[in-house]
Amino acid sequence: MVAVLDYLGIDGADVYGTSMGGRLAQQLTARHPHRVRVLGIGCTSPGGPHGIGRDNVVSRPLVQHEGGAARQGPF
Repeated sequence: MVAVLDYLGIDGADVYGTSMGGRLAQQLTARHPHRVRVLGIGCTSPGGPHGIGRDNVVSRPLVQHEGGAARQGPF
């Protein structure tokens, strides 16, 4: 990401990432804070040892192979 900013001659950018893109956006911000003006993230975590997994009540319906199982989740 920094190489793209450098190539385009951009000193700082507003950065948004969702899911894995959110993890990448966090890494960019942590490693190059002077390049990120605003950070927005959604549906993400820092991953690795600092990540917090989903509760089983959320994960279970997402991996069940029964028809409509995801729609029968806790929501």
